[in-house]
Order: sequence, then structure tokens, then C-alpha cells
Amino acid sequence: MKTKINYSSKSRQVFTRQQGAALIVSLVIVSVMSILGLNAVKQNVVQERMANSYRFGIESLNHAEAGLEDALAAIKAGDLHVNGYGDELDPNGDGNGDDTWTITLLDQNTGVNYNVIMVDDDDGDGNPMVDSNDIVLLMAQGIGSNGTVRTVEIAVSQGTGSAFGLETAILTQEDLTISGNPNLKGTIRDIHSNQDVYLTGTTTTTGVVSAAGTVDGGVSGGGSTVSSAPTIAIPLIQPADFEQYVDYKLKSDGRVYDSNDNFIANANGVDYGGFKFDGSKWTVVKDRPADLLTGDLYFMGKFGNLEINNSPGSNGNKWFVSIMTDGYLAISGNPYFSNYKDPSDPEGFQNLLFTSATDIMINGNYNSDNKIQGIIAAREQIEISGNPNIAGSVIAGGQGNSSDFIKENSISGNPNVVYDGLLTPWENPTPEDPVRLSWRQLGMAQGAGEFAIF
Repeated sequence: MKTKINYSSKSRQVFTRQQGAALIVSLVIVSVMSILGLNAVKQNVVQERMANSYRFGIESLNHAEAGLEDALAAIKAGDLHVNGYGDELDPNGDGNGDDTWTITLLDQNTGVNYNVIMVDDDDGDGNPMVDSNDIVLLMAQGIGSNGTVRTVEIAVSQGTGSAFGLETAILTQEDLTISGNPNLKGTIRDIHSNQDVYLTGTTTTTGVVSAAGTVDGGVSGGGSTVSSAPTIAIPLIQPADFEQYVDYKLKSDGRVYDSNDNFIANANGVDYGGFKFDGSKWTVVKDRPADLLTGDLYFMGKFGNLEINNSPGSNGNKWFVSIMTDGYLAISGNPYFSNYKDPSDPEGFQNLLFTSATDIMINGNYNSDNKIQGIIAAREQIEISGNPNIAGSVIAGGQGNSSDFIKENSISGNPNVVYDGLLTPWENPTPEDPVRLSWRQLGMAQGAGEFAIF
């Protein structure tokens, strides 16, 4: 028996309304999906443009680097002259002073496109044709295939002058904030930043606190401040340049090697020579110098970080060591250091005490007989706090910011800095290595006309 179902008019109306609601919902969904699709397309376009911008930026940077390398090769080959003609800037070596020198390359085969000029740096003598500090600037403009431009600047020294000698007790490329009460002594009592200096504490010096930008604040002790001062060339700080002189290499796998790369020990989680590696950094775990590695130590690689949180050594039994790191160096204890000086090494290298490819932090409460002696050079930033006694010079190169350990240069506490001048490893080029370089400054520009500002 079949059952016949009769739909009432009211039921048909409900069904019709449901069909209408479904249509509206469908239209809304289609609209939303269309909007999402358009946004996805736009996002893809933006991402593609960003990728292209990055690609062309890298391309133009590579072209600029190629220009610099060609110019440096010409200098080392003797085809391009820097200094040596009565301080006249004479790039082509014809005996006549020139204010600039230019080379241009557009290689259709390789696509390399660059312009390079050489000019006198801002050495403060007011004459672009007279090189008063044995330093000139090479500036290369690399041009990408879409017109993107990158410029690279490098300071160059050739000869036996005092280029990259440290004529200041404290030198930074980036801003320097002095909130503490540093006391500068010795024959050289100057502080300089190639950007700005902020003096919020009491800086005591008879020297000059200067900045290529602005000095905000004053000093005590009879010193003075100077804003808009000439920039000071900062050497290219690369610990790897001095690897040939080190005694021990402590690498990022926790292994220790001698100067000839012979494996000595594995310090992963265990003490060797007073040092222990935890997978990301090295620490000093012994206090007696007899239990510690001595000599020139190089902490190498991605995890070449070193922290000294204890107090090895004493006034009568100092720890003879010099330290280089590819990572950061942090000293928060009160160790008694004595700069290790191997007489077989160049004098400039012997004067290096701490050298870091990233940041250096020095903290602690040192007494009068505990001095940190030598050059302290960080490729990026420095932070000095507590009451350290520094017998040497401090450099913060500002050559990037690969480490977040220290974000800006600062001096707090009550440090004493006594500096009487030291020969640096960046001075006095030899016939085998006739060129000394400063750090490289990279800039991005979208128009070829930007190069004219130099």
C-alpha cells in the first residue's frame, strides 16, 4: 500500500524560503572566496616584488664588491697608487695631484656593472687633494640589471704611515652613551664617535670628546666637546685575519686544537684547560692560572662565544692570555689578566688583548692593581660597566649587528682608562701585504644619481 504525501502551501513556502537563504549564503561564500583569492593574488605579487628587490639588491651589491676587488687588485699590483707622492692624492702615479680617480666597467658577457671612484677621506685638512692621514676612500657603485644601485665604501691605506693608529682612547662607529663616570688618564684622553655621543654622567678628561654628529652634554676636568668633527676611519676588525698567530683554537663543536690544527681534546660538557663548552658558548670554570690554558686563544665559528663569570688569577699570579672570539665576549667576574705577548708575533698583534667579531662586554669591580692591558676591539658594539681599570684603547667598529648580545655602545659605572698609544695590527703594511682596509659601509639607493653625493 502506497502512502501519498501531500505538501501544504505553508510547507512549500518554507521550502522556498530555505532555497532563497541557501542562495544568499552561497553568494556570500563566493564573495568571501573571491576576496580571499584577490588578496592571495595581491600577496603573491607583493612577495614576488620583494623577492625581486632582494635579488636585484644582492646582484648590485655583488657588482659593487667586484668593483672594489678589482681596484684593490690594482693597488696590490702597483698599478694604482695610494699615497707616496708627498701626500698628494695621485692615483695614476704620474706625479700630479688629482682630486679623484674613476673606473667604470660594463661587461656585456658577465653582466657586471660598476663604477669606482677614489677620493681623499675627510681627514680634516680641508683639501681633497692632500692626504694628511695616509687614508683614502674607495667607493664602488654596483648597478643591478633593473637599475637597483648599491654603494660600498672602504677606507684604504698603503705605505708606512700611521693609518688606523689609535689616536683616541675610545672610538666607536655608532652612537655612544656615557651614563657613568669614566676617568681618562694617560697621554691620549680623547673619545670619538662617528655618529653621536650622549654624556649623561660625569666624564673626566683633559682631552676632547668629539662626534661626527652631535655631542650632547659636557665634560669635567678641563676637557672640551666638539660636534660635526671629521670621521675617523675604523679598521676592519676580523679575528680570522690573525688566526696564524694563535696558540689554541676552541671550535664550535666543543673541540680544542693546537696552532697546527691538531686535535687535543673534546670539551663538550667537560673541563679542558679550565674551559667547558655547553653547545652554544664556552665558559671558564677554573680560577687557578695553572689550571687554565695560556697564550693566544681563538674561539672559532658560529658558537665562538666566551663568558668569564668567575675570578681567575690574583695580583701575584696573573692569567697570561689574549682572547679572540668569532662570537661575543662577556666578562662579568674580576679576573686578573696579563696580556700574553709572544715575542715572535708582530708587535701590533701582541697589543691586542680582546678581539671579537661581534660584541664585547666588560663588567666587574677591579681594584687598583688589576688592570686590563691592551687593545679591546669589537667588530660590532661594546658595553663597559662596573669599575674596570683599562690600560689601553677601546674600539667598537659598528660593522653590522649580527649579535643581539649588545644592542648599543654604552659606558656606565666608574671605569678608569689610561692610554698612552699603542701600535696596532692594522698599521705599517708590509711588501707582502701592502694594503690596510677599514670596515666596509653598505648603503642602498634606487637611483644611479646617488653616487654623485660622494
